[in-house]
Amino acid sequence: EYKINMHEYYPGSEAYSVCESVVTYLQNHAKSGPFMEPVDPIALGIFDYPNVVKNPMDVSTLLKNLQEGTYSRIPPKPLHANDDEEEGTDHPVYRMAYG
Repeated sequence: EYKINMHEYYPGSEAYSVCESVVTYLQNHAKSGPFMEPVDPIALGIFDYPNVVKNPMDVSTLLKNLQEGTYSRIPPKPLHANDDEEEGTDHPVYRMAYG
């Protein structure tokens, strides 16, 4: 378990570098394309997206939060078993998010 204390989190620190490497990994991931910016469910025609994805997060928001120090003040919410894919979602964005 890696715990980040507020005084250890600043640009150039080990904790910040670890977070930067996670964002870089996500930016380069083969399935990250739809998640580089906030998903627009209307434009993509996946109108039930807000019902399926309760707490959406995209890479640009992750990077902004990292740079603004958000993660030094608020611990991230843990993923729960019930965050799994909802049955019947066949849109490519769902498959990339959960596959």
